[in-house]
Amino acid sequence: MSENNFKEDDYLATSHYQGKPKSSESSDFSVFTQDNQSYFALLDAAGEVVLRSEGYATEASRNKGIESVKNNKEDNSRWSITEKMGYFFLVLKAGNNQEIGRSSSFKSMEAAKSALTSYSTSGSMAASNVQAKQDILKTEDKEDDYLSCKEYQGHAINDQENNVALFKHENGQFYFALYNDDGDVKIRSEGFETAKNRDQELSAVLKYHRDDSMYTMLEKGKYFMMVLRDKYGNEVGRSCLMKSEESATALVAEEPVVRKVVSTRITNTSTVAAVEDDYLKCDAYLGHPVTDHDNNIALFTGADDQLYFAVYNPDGSVRLRSEGFKTEAGRDNELNAVIEHMEDSDKYTVINKGNYSIKVLKDILGREIARSCMYPNS
Repeated sequence: MSENNFKEDDYLATSHYQGKPKSSESSDFSVFTQDNQSYFALLDAAGEVVLRSEGYATEASRNKGIESVKNNKEDNSRWSITEKMGYFFLVLKAGNNQEIGRSSSFKSMEAAKSALTSYSTSGSMAASNVQAKQDILKTEDKEDDYLSCKEYQGHAINDQENNVALFKHENGQFYFALYNDDGDVKIRSEGFETAKNRDQELSAVLKYHRDDSMYTMLEKGKYFMMVLRDKYGNEVGRSCLMKSEESATALVAEEPVVRKVVSTRITNTSTVAAVEDDYLKCDAYLGHPVTDHDNNIALFTGADDQLYFAVYNPDGSVRLRSEGFKTEAGRDNELNAVIEHMEDSDKYTVINKGNYSIKVLKDILGREIARSCMYPNS
């Protein structure tokens, strides 16, 4: 694998390497198998992950990778620090310039150099001699490790003091959600294979989430989110997507008054499962060509380049409207749930907005999947 065509996708997210059993032959390495691929991690004295391996087809080839790390990790010339989209990674290469291990991300060159020095078994690694290199790499995007923000809303609180909910998703992975005092999702976790690994990540979130300096902002198209990192620069949680930098910053701020004024994205999840800002104005759903005549449904792309659907009444008025989706798969999955449940009156709740109301359709898990337009209270 050459330097210029290396892909981050060859590695798993750091959480997958945490808490794995140590190798019986090398106590400073952990080993495991996932999806028929064999992996290892180099550990520091405290058992934290220093380097991640890519996946190997066999245990024998993985063990050769471990031996290569052993043979090269004490040689300063084998280390580099790679910058990618504003984040920094420690990279260890063999004598043939092949990459054999990569760290988690750090938010600064200084943090990466400091970690390299602390990771050195001899304590004398000359991090100042390690040069940063700009590799041509695929943009790191961990969002697939997270559920959509709606999936973190409304769970029972397990930790009242810290306002944290722990839950297991139907995908079999373990998650947590840290809520603000008003019920908004402040920090959401990625998925973990075990509750133990999830709880280890949560401990870092509880330690750092009140420290503004531990957050970085991530821009995703027209939206923004805050990423929380630990002292090594490892990502430990994310906020939900917000519509402005100010809203994203306010969401994780400790002053609730400021957050209430600035936030345009999140509302109290105990009464509303999603917010009107996720939807277009009702007029935008009118008049689109019907593609599903059996259910009287239209699919269209909004002016914001997101994908929507509308369910019409027989007279052409909007019966139900969707929020915006970035992918056809996401939109169609939600639409399938709407078709399944839209005739079940028990799946609807009503939101009162002054002299008007909105009907909200939910699925069997209580997630909002569509809503009507506003209608006057009789």
